[in-house]
Amino acid sequence: MLKQPKLNKWIDNSLVFLAPLAILYLMTIQGRIQEGGISLSDFYLDEKMFGAMLLYLINVLLDFFKKYKSDNK
Repeated sequence: MLKQPKLNKWIDNSLVFLAPLAILYLMTIQGRIQEGGISLSDFYLDEKMFGAMLLYLINVLLDFFKKYKSDNK
């Protein structure tokens, strides 16, 4: 596992990586609501959001393993 300072840095990085994803999701919802009012289907993920979430997950995992590798040299 990561040592505490690196774990805290990883958590901070994960939150920073999350910001663009959250903005993209909110912009997508805003565009859907403006088109035809609000409904539950406005909050469903489309392919663009699913892809963005996968990229977020990949970035967070890469950051974790990079920090793990440097901790265990």
